[in-house]
Amino acid sequence: MALYTIQIGNLSRDDFVINQQLKLAIEANEFDVWFQPQINIQTGIVEGFEALLRWRKKDGSFISPELFVPLLEESTDIVEVGNFVIDKAIEFHKRLLDAGYKLSVSINVSAVQLEHADFITALNQKIISKGLAPENFPLELTETAIFKNKHKALQSMQTLNELGFSLQLDDFGTGNASLDLLLSQQFDTVKIDKSFTLDAPTKPQTDAVIRAITKLSRELNFTIVLEGIEQDFHHDLAAKYQIELGQGYYYAKPMPYETAFEWVIDKKMQVKTRSFEVSA
Repeated sequence: MALYTIQIGNLSRDDFVINQQLKLAIEANEFDVWFQPQINIQTGIVEGFEALLRWRKKDGSFISPELFVPLLEESTDIVEVGNFVIDKAIEFHKRLLDAGYKLSVSINVSAVQLEHADFITALNQKIISKGLAPENFPLELTETAIFKNKHKALQSMQTLNELGFSLQLDDFGTGNASLDLLLSQQFDTVKIDKSFTLDAPTKPQTDAVIRAITKLSRELNFTIVLEGIEQDFHHDLAAKYQIELGQGYYYAKPMPYETAFEWVIDKKMQVKTRSFEVSA
């Protein structure tokens, strides 16, 4: 006999309410795409951005992506919203390029999108039609998304590689962490999940995990991105292990389109006592 609790009932009801709100949010254009820079740890040069989906309701309040993205992924709505993110990422990259800055813009891709029949063709065509190169739009995939349909995902990833897309294994260490996934040679970048970074100052064993992931990734010729850099300690940790790229509030929070563009153009890169530059 299944047990029903008030807590489970509340969770189910909350999901139902948010799902209904998601439908209305899509119709009301409440979604936006913000951009967070990725910094070369050793040189301080901005090398790219990550496009991040944001949901701001009409009353001005924000809904956490950790809450609504999984619900989007459970439906086909992620395909429509994902296309919106792709369009904004392409637009942002092209605007920067026209201003003289060749900066990559990475895009998060879900398992649902990968399984969609014409996703890869449509994505490639969107980029090519603007006279741009797929290599400037790294695609971020989580372990969890890949393992939902690993065979199909690996096939899609191989096709994306052949078209020139760079693939990044996002939130590494929080999912199945299958070594054969790393050995598939589909990825060129590993992003260490921010939970490890944030725990590092108080949990020495977490520092050891970061060191181990870094060593393994380097021996397999992956570029490494450390997420969640928010303090001097985090930045120094990345520098100590010679991690290539860093991302987090220490450098800059995610910014709306216009703010991110102005941030680059105006070179507003002074963070704490460290000075950063934009690669033109």
